[in-house]
Amino acid sequence: MASQQSDSAVKLQYYLVLAHLEQVLGGLYLWGFVTHIGFDWDIITRPASAKTSWYGRGAYLAARYLLLAAFVDIYFGIDNQRPTVCLVENLFELALPALAAQSATALIVTRVIAIWDRKLLAVVLSIMGLLTQLCFVIYSLANVDTGWDPIQKSCSIQSAEDTGRVTVVFLTVDVFLLGLMVVGLRRWKNAGQAQFSLWHVLWTQGWVWLVIVTLCGVPPVVLLYLNVNQVMNLLLLTPQLVAIVIGATRLYRSLASFSRGESEDSAVTSCGSGGS
Repeated sequence: MASQQSDSAVKLQYYLVLAHLEQVLGGLYLWGFVTHIGFDWDIITRPASAKTSWYGRGAYLAARYLLLAAFVDIYFGIDNQRPTVCLVENLFELALPALAAQSATALIVTRVIAIWDRKLLAVVLSIMGLLTQLCFVIYSLANVDTGWDPIQKSCSIQSAEDTGRVTVVFLTVDVFLLGLMVVGLRRWKNAGQAQFSLWHVLWTQGWVWLVIVTLCGVPPVVLLYLNVNQVMNLLLLTPQLVAIVIGATRLYRSLASFSRGESEDSAVTSCGSGGS
């Protein structure tokens, strides 16, 4: 009995750490989100130079607002005291972050397709990557195991196995697409001087993006497969998601600023500063 009480106390402490971490990250993200609402409105109202530019804008907005919705759902879950809504709550808790992450991947796809000049193979590989992610998300949602946890007195995901698979798939697809982007950039490295500045920005951002995805994606995957406990399995997933979405949207804003005539240095270095 004493051992069970001790285990329950430790588990509760883990849940409190996870809840506090999510609250802190949500607050930081909300601050950055509000800071850049003006940019959101600008890209909504600014006429697009080409129809395809709307794809990038849509992916950018989806990544930001789906992650915001995910944090709203997390805050709702912290205060939820009704076991009857566990399934719905946990479905949103899984679906919203996954779709936000996929929107960040869609931002990569728009660059890959543009860099490869819409070559059929690049388009097919990019779409296949997105569809692979989506299939695993749907599979994990269809098999989600949720329940009421009497220790933390809230809904919880009982199994993280499918979450682990989805995380691995997202990491693999993102790294593959970023690699495809870098290879595509190598093909037109010797472009004319007028295009060299743009190439340099895309090249630098491509490597920055690859580093962000790798550094943020590998630790959660390792924890998931070590399977220390349920809370530790989920501990780094929220920081990973926030970092990837912030990184992707920040790089998008940086490139947009560069294309509007700001200096190359500001477009490249701004991706490393704060904000979301």
